[in-house]
Amino acid sequence: MEELRTIRGKTEKNNQNDAVIISKNDLQRIKDATNIKTKDQILQEKALLEEQKEAAAAKAKARKEKMQALDQTRAMKVKPNEWQ
Repeated sequence: MEELRTIRGKTEKNNQNDAVIISKNDLQRIKDATNIKTKDQILQEKALLEEQKEAAAAKAKARKEKMQALDQTRAMKVKPNEWQ
């Protein structure tokens, strides 16, 4: 406790900005707003995000292949004109 008083006294006396004194309510608000995650949680979130990206990419690839197949069938049905 004495160390805190010493830091506060030095900070107020010399107009230093290396320490800040906040109220108990502000400290509690900061603690409530903070999310603490373990490495396992972070890895799980990354894996889930990667899985979602892969699913979206697979869906887009399937849609692209379907569109290409439809274009090929449409091209076969169209009569060739003079320019082709």
